[in-house]
Amino acid sequence: ATAGREVMERIEAAFAGAGLRVGRNAPFAGAYVAQAYGRPSRGVHVVQVEIDRALYMDEVRVEPLAGFAAFRDLLGGVVAEIVAGEGEARRLAAE
Repeated sequence: ATAGREVMERIEAAFAGAGLRVGRNAPFAGAYVAQAYGRPSRGVHVVQVEIDRALYMDEVRVEPLAGFAAFRDLLGGVVAEIVAGEGEARRLAAE
């Protein structure tokens, strides 16, 4: 309800295309910020992305895994694909 169908499909396709498993609204269904500010009918699309820390961090030692840089680069590619558009300007905000 906080982002349009096309926006959600584009984001899911970018993550899945990078070989990552994607789940919508599971196990989380969005937090306050997404619910408070997402207004797709007004062109304001808000998406909250949760990333499993085990993909990039040793959770016991609280240290990056050996593949941290590669995962960082993978996510950079995902973000670049998401914001690449048909020449239209996109405004982004991140916390």
